Amino acid sequence: MRNRYNIKTTLHARCQTYVQDRLTAIQAAINAAREPANSETKSSAGDKY
Repeated sequence: MRNRYNIKTTLHARCQTYVQDRLTAIQAAINAAREPANSETKSSAGDKY
């Protein structure tokens, strides 16, 4: 029974680490995508005058 508890605890810890790593990567991708969008100026391509 003790071995089963150890396996569940280890698996749970690894899943938490995996999810946290994925969230960190996703947040970095979001920040990288926002940076250029926030720094762009308006285009004058549609201006007639």
